[in-house]
This record gives sequence, structure tokens and C-alpha cells, in this order.
Amino acid sequence: MKINILSPNIYNLIAAGEVVNDPSSIIKELIENSIDASANNISIHIEDGGIKSIIVADDGIGIPQSELEKTVLPHSTSKICTVSDLTSISTLGFRGEALASISAVSDFEIKSRYYNEEFAKSLKIKGDKKTLNICGANIGTTITVKNLFFNTPARFKFLGSPKSEESKITRLVKRLILANPDIAFKYYIDSSLTLASDGDGLNGALKSIYTSNELKDLFYIENHINKIKIFGYISNTKLVKYNRNDQLLVVNGRVIENTAMTATIQNAYGDRLMKRNFPVYVLNIIVPFEDVDVNVHPNKKEVRFATSSKILGSLYNAIKQALEEYEQQTRDNLFKADLSIKNNSNKSLAFDATTKPDENNKMFIEKENDKQHIEKKISNLSSNNDFLDTKEEILIENYSFFDFYSKKREKIEKHENKETNKYNESINSYNYNVIGQIFGTYILIEYNNELYFIDQHAIHERIIFDDLMAQINDITNIIVQPLLVPLTLDFENDEYEILSQNLKYLNDIGFSVELFGINTIKFNSIPIIFKNVNIHKFITLIAQYLLSEEKMKLQEIAKDIIAKMACSAAIKGNTQFSQEEIKSIFHYLLKNNFPEQCPHGRPTFLKFSKIDIEKKFKRR
Repeated sequence: MKINILSPNIYNLIAAGEVVNDPSSIIKELIENSIDASANNISIHIEDGGIKSIIVADDGIGIPQSELEKTVLPHSTSKICTVSDLTSISTLGFRGEALASISAVSDFEIKSRYYNEEFAKSLKIKGDKKTLNICGANIGTTITVKNLFFNTPARFKFLGSPKSEESKITRLVKRLILANPDIAFKYYIDSSLTLASDGDGLNGALKSIYTSNELKDLFYIENHINKIKIFGYISNTKLVKYNRNDQLLVVNGRVIENTAMTATIQNAYGDRLMKRNFPVYVLNIIVPFEDVDVNVHPNKKEVRFATSSKILGSLYNAIKQALEEYEQQTRDNLFKADLSIKNNSNKSLAFDATTKPDENNKMFIEKENDKQHIEKKISNLSSNNDFLDTKEEILIENYSFFDFYSKKREKIEKHENKETNKYNESINSYNYNVIGQIFGTYILIEYNNELYFIDQHAIHERIIFDDLMAQINDITNIIVQPLLVPLTLDFENDEYEILSQNLKYLNDIGFSVELFGINTIKFNSIPIIFKNVNIHKFITLIAQYLLSEEKMKLQEIAKDIIAKMACSAAIKGNTQFSQEEIKSIFHYLLKNNFPEQCPHGRPTFLKFSKIDIEKKFKRR
């Protein structure tokens, strides 16, 4: 058997498979080189999702003319020199594989001017051909990559669509902006400026990525534990996502992926978050360089720690403590606000001897009207169509607590009187006693020698969920509402891409949709059951679920989202009911075999037998 020594052009093509998977991996390597070169400004230009063209330009220190040709040689790097350097790597790049690999599978050009040289030098590579030229340029480096995988057609076939590749690049650039807030980035897609940061710190970087409504639910944390510094922003429980795309971990300036760390942060939130709800965070972790091994994989996303248990413990305590302090501060602020309102209220309602009686009376009537307005607002489940101004994720308007029962009764009344009487008799035959409500939250009922504590929010959530699921599962009878003016909605690149692959499902559940321009979907009709739902938010949630790491069937996604809709529409605390309304709630439990949980898994009721209570009083 003959042993062959591979030529550089062959082993570079093989090595490219480890470093260059797609356009986003190229951009990651090029930007990291720019950061290592102390750039203050970095611009990224892509065409056709980076498949046709990628340009990354920076104003770093540049590369000396005499060194330029070495940049594309295998294992050439300016970052390390000796074996001992591997134990304390502080730069993002160090393996010396990226440029050699990229130049092996593309039309490649690197042009650079060193900071103390008058002219720049360019190197062009296409296959085996190399061209060197002296040229003019600003200080810094510009790298152009065109016709990716032109000489490896098998690799080219595995690329996604331009839109799909563009989405991956956009997600990467967002992460790099947040991880490097002191660098100004400009990101162009097909000559259009898409993202820009000013390099003025983390606050500015966050503003370039998140909306003002999202920013108000992020708060800063900083902690020094066990010689480990942890700082950045985490979200409160109002701001959650349905995948982990908005979770960023940066260790010593390097964006990493670490499942143990993400699980630790999720655990620190504890039961504050529901199932499949993920917090948003941008967290920087500074540890001694000698305690981190970044030389695990060529993509450098995976790292290992010398003392992982200490780091994970520090991270858990930092997040938990920050959340507790934030919640305490929020409670304090609410208390101060309530006190202020109370004082102002007392002042305005106080009888003023210098004011005429009719003016005092008018003032009192206005306050009474205000009170009635507030009570009306509480009794209506919601009256604000802008979900961004509410705590809930999806808003259902005007979904009356007793819609479920009014519909049931309408159906019953359509049947013969005999059937109606039979229904009423079956309900009335149950022997129960309504005790009332406590704490504005729970209903107490005595039934069958047991005392039932019913959580009115949880049971209402279950009622709405059952009602909506019954309608959406009855596909053949879905009532569709045509829109006089079609609704056109814009989505993020990755959301649009995944939705375009699943239009059939949206049409199957009653939406009439079609692709309509760049990142835009047109809705010609919607299912009548979603007439009071924020459609943009609903469809965005479907996209986020589809993009999540935890693969789910579309039917399961719809079920999860409807559960969130039910939660947002369900009544909140301090809602008072009449005897008839309480009976309707209990009738639902009776007729549906006492469902024990709301869609999110919380108990709908607790029950205590007479024996349980007697034991508490030591009667048994």
C-alpha cells in the first residue's frame, strides 16, 4: 500500500471542512481577525446570503507588506509562537487555519495597509493562481470572498437558500455586536444597511438590536465571586423567548456555546418561568485565561474550564441574587407608587370648606366614575390591542369569562325542550354548596363531603383553552373571516424563511397566506377564532417555536401558543363573581371530570376531605 503525501491545495480543501461550513462561519473568522487587529470600526457586506460575495473591512493595525503572503499559508498565525502560549490564549484567533481554508474554496482577495507603511498590498487567489500588487488604501484590512465553494460542488450543494444563509449571518452579526460593544459595526445586505452600532458601550449595542419595549424589561447585573467577574444584562419574567437565540454568553471576549451554563442560568430563574420559556441575556464572564481551554474545536465555540463547578456555582448565585434584588426593588417601587396614589387620592377626595358644595359633589361623582371605569376594565379581560404594552405574550380582546357557557347554552337551546330540561336536571342534581370567594383569587365550594379551593385564573385559563382547542381541532368547520384590506406583515429573516416552508399548515388551520416581497407575508383571511388576537405576534411565535432547538410538531406548537393565549385572556386577581357565575365555573368542573391542571400545568383546584380537616383540628 502506497502512502501519499497530500499537496497543500488538497489538504487545505480538507481543512476547510472544519473551519468553513457556510458563509456565516467565514464572517465569524474574518471579524474575529479584525477584533484581534484592534479595529474600532468593522463593516460587513454580503450578497445573496454571502454565497455570491462577502466583504469584511476594518480599521485595525493592518498587515505589513512583507507578511501578507504568509497569511494564507496553513498554520500561519501572529497570535501564538510557543507551546506555552496555548495555556493562556487571549486572542480570538490562534490556530492559523482560517484564511488558508477560506482562500482554498473561493475567489479570495486580501488587501491591507500596515499602520506605519505608506502603501497597501493586495493578494488575490483563485485556485492555484496568485496575484500580488502594491495599491493605495486606508490603514486596516479588507477581505473579499466571492463564489464560495466554486471548486467544491459537493460542498456547495449543502448550502441553504440565500435567505437561509442570510438569516444565519444576521444572527451571528447581532451576537458579535453585543459581544463587542466598544466596536462600531455596519452590516449591509445587498447594499442596504441592515444593522449599525456606534461602539459606545453595551447600552448602545443593545439599542441597535432590541426594541424599546424589550429594553425596558432588561436590567444590568454585576457580580464578583471567586475571582470570577460576571456582568451584563438579563431579562425579567415579562421578556421571554421561545428559543435560545437571544441568549449570549461571552467568556473573556469570546462568544461561546456551553449547555451546562445555559442550563445553570435557566435553573437560577427557577419556577419564575413556564415550560419552554427562555430568558433573554447578554452575559460577560471574565475568568483567568489559564483556567479556560479554547483549543477544543476549530470553530472555537466550545470551551472547557479547569474549575467548571466553581464557575457554574458563581453564575447560578449571581443570576439568582440579581433576580431577587430586582424583584425586591420592583416591590419597593410599587409600594411607593401605591402610597403616592393613596395620598393624592385622599387629598383630592378631602372635603374642602372653601369649595362650593356642588363642586365637591362634582368631584365626588368624577371619582366614582373613575372607580366604575377601573372596575369595568378589570371585568373586561382586556381592552388594549397593543400587546407590547402588556405583560402578556399574546392578547385576546373581549373574551368574556362566560363566553364558553353562553355558547354551550345557545347550542343546547337549539335542541328540543326535552334535551334542555335533561341538561338542566343533570346539573341541578349535583348537591353542592357555594361558600364564596377569598383573597379575590379563590372560590370555595363544598361538594361530596370535600372542600374545593378553585384557582379562578387557572380554571378560566383551562376553559378558554378547551374552547379554542375544540374549535381549531375541528378543521372541517373552521370559520374563516376574509379581510377587506389584506394584512401584510414583516418578519425577521430567519422567521420568514421558516414560515415560507410551512405555509401549507397556516392555510390548513384557516389562514389564507402568500409570500409578498422581501421578508413579508400577506394574509388575505384569518380564522374567526383569532379575530381578537394579535396576528403578528401569533405568527411570530409559531416561527420562533419552529426555530427552537426543541423540535416540535406544528400541532404541538399551535397547542402551546393557544395555551399562552388562554393565559393572557384569563381573568386576574380581585375579580368578584355572582353566585350564578360561580355555579357556571363549578358546572364546568362537574361536566368535564374535574380537569386538575391548567394548560401550563398549574393546579386548577385543591380539595380537602372532611377527614383531612378533622385531622388538622386533632379530632381524629
